Amino acid sequence: MDGVPLDDERIILLWFQLLIAGNETTRSSLTGAMEMLGAFPEQRAALMDDLDSNLPGFIEESLRFTNPVLHFRRTATRDVELNGSQISAGDKVTLWYPSANRDEAVFDQPDHFDPTRSPNLHVSFGFGTHFSLGTRVGRLQVAVMLREMLTRLPDIDVVVPARRAHSTFLNSPKSLGVRFTPARAQQAKEGGRGIWATFNA
Repeated sequence: MDGVPLDDERIILLWFQLLIAGNETTRSSLTGAMEMLGAFPEQRAALMDDLDSNLPGFIEESLRFTNPVLHFRRTATRDVELNGSQISAGDKVTLWYPSANRDEAVFDQPDHFDPTRSPNLHVSFGFGTHFSLGTRVGRLQVAVMLREMLTRLPDIDVVVPARRAHSTFLNSPKSLGVRFTPARAQQAKEGGRGIWATFNA
């Protein structure tokens, strides 16, 4: 950094951040999207009508609505006035993503889940110099998982609400109970009965 080699502690912390950040946020994003499928049947039906066209918008609105990361804290480097509030150099400032992603000055009907929202200027991946390095792979992982799940298990639905870790930082799920009808071969084997499962993180 600035021409100085990183020491072992910083290298370890950097790799820890890269490994954990993508794991936790992707898991939270997928759980949030699954919850949206169950909570909004009309939007789900529209998604299933044209998965190719509607999946990107569904993912973006799920990210805005469910917020995989809840907050970040930063330290002000200079004095500044923001919306009438005075922030001094050295003050700790916290950005709450659920608040930013429901900002009425940015989003029309912010409490309405609308996968057709465009533009969708959510900040779930951060912004500016703190924009997530893993944005592209995160979106790809969520898209691949949802496409495969909805293609193979089109009636999958939430039957037990997500159980979340106690955290004010990450919206981390520990489990989510779902029900689905198995594939035809399995369905015949099971006598046409549905199966429900709990996915544990």
